[in-house]
Amino acid sequence: MADDAGTQLEKAIAAACEIPTLPAHKQTADMDADAFELLRAALYAVKKDEAALGRVADEDMLPVFGLIARRGTQKKAVLPRAKECLGILIANPMWLRAAQSSEGMLNSLKDLAADNPALLQRLSADPGEVQVLARPRRRSSVTDAEVLDAKADVESKLLNGRKVMASYGFRFPKDPVSESLDRATDAFMQVFEAITRLGSTVDKTGPDCSAGAILNTFQEKDFDDLMWFFLTMYESGIRNTFKGRIRHVVNKLDELCPAFREVSAKKEWGDLCTEVRESSISTMDSCEALDDA
Repeated sequence: MADDAGTQLEKAIAAACEIPTLPAHKQTADMDADAFELLRAALYAVKKDEAALGRVADEDMLPVFGLIARRGTQKKAVLPRAKECLGILIANPMWLRAAQSSEGMLNSLKDLAADNPALLQRLSADPGEVQVLARPRRRSSVTDAEVLDAKADVESKLLNGRKVMASYGFRFPKDPVSESLDRATDAFMQVFEAITRLGSTVDKTGPDCSAGAILNTFQEKDFDDLMWFFLTMYESGIRNTFKGRIRHVVNKLDELCPAFREVSAKKEWGDLCTEVRESSISTMDSCEALDDA
């Protein structure tokens, strides 16, 4: 089954955010091209689900703008598509604020849009003057069959990923040349995809969605075990390109599961949860500013 708009967008943003974390010699035009095509497809999809744009963490917006700016200058034939993506994003006040938060990025985007007066005008506008999109609302258009499909997918990936994590004692392996590293990474990706799918489904159906029932069966120790795996992977120094995805999983679980939130509030998780919570506060501040506008 194809990913829905919200899931497509989250995967595209994760790809865009990974690139700046890589050493300069590994940041290739081909990598930008692949990430940009994911982003472009996702933005076309969210035209029917505009609220998805408002659920992106502030810290993830600038890397996306950076990808658009780079791709628009790498290949002339791609420039019109880059401008189209830019236009979709800055129609959203939160994204416009993010673009304006960095003078360097704003100048890069203005260079990209140099021959497009409408884009230039919007880039210079007060976000409060741009039409504010409706706050995310729960939709009832998701069928029972779609919820059941999401539930099965979430449970399968979450439990399979957790099973592999358990085989490593819920500690991410540190041997950079072993098969264990790839196996453990695949286990995390299963959990990442499960929580991403769950978050997208809940956004559409409401917090009582049955797709997340599996989380209600987890005990405090189960969440502790997951956090130890996330933390050791986050601090391993081996999978630095996955840090954004790890923060995403912790943040989504915080939103979706109060029992997990109690565990993630413990001090032993250090910088991982500090950075997650700072990102959440920043996003909340942006939402409050919109409400006050």
